[in-house]
Amino acid sequence: MSFVKTMQRILFGDKSSKQTDTANPPTSQPVISKKKPKARIAPSSLDATLLTAIRSHQVSTILEIGLGDGKRAGDLIQTAQTTQNSEKVSYIGIDPFDMRSSEQPPLKLIKVYQALRPTGAKVQLVPGDLLSAITNVANQLPPIDLLLISADQQTPQLEEAWLFFPRFLAPEAQILLEVRSSPSVESDKKQQTTWKKLTVEEINQLAEVAWKYRRKAA
Repeated sequence: MSFVKTMQRILFGDKSSKQTDTANPPTSQPVISKKKPKARIAPSSLDATLLTAIRSHQVSTILEIGLGDGKRAGDLIQTAQTTQNSEKVSYIGIDPFDMRSSEQPPLKLIKVYQALRPTGAKVQLVPGDLLSAITNVANQLPPIDLLLISADQQTPQLEEAWLFFPRFLAPEAQILLEVRSSPSVESDKKQQTTWKKLTVEEINQLAEVAWKYRRKAA
């Protein structure tokens, strides 16, 4: 079975089975904020699956790979802060930021930092492509309670990067993979997304597959 097919089997299983909705190292240094003003009331703009993942667990560390338009990050932080009634939340965001391709909407690192600083969370923004960024910080990250992987990050780089994920996931980590679906009607140009929940065991399986194929390619 090919590398890609093996990965797809672990992630999605058989097509007939029901899915559960639920990357040269960067030269810039991660940006860290330690200021702790008062947190705002938790927003209600998050997907129900994300809200459940945060509210049903003690989430104090969040890793988001691919920030989209950048707005979700603040909502994730504030929801986690409100749920545990504490500003002691750490957020790590990995994204190309200013190095994004023309196919993605622009997102400036400094703008994201300025937007997240008032939350009072410890914010670390890691610029770069997925594989380089993960390789660079995997051994430095705290145990991650909530991991989000955006749909636009699901590239061949992710298939290689799975190898590093077990290094930083907490034993009871919540792992959510964004899945794009086709528009329901032809006039609807916007792709809908849902969140597929993965287990730590599945991540370990993906890491094992990535390791085997890496050894074969060596």
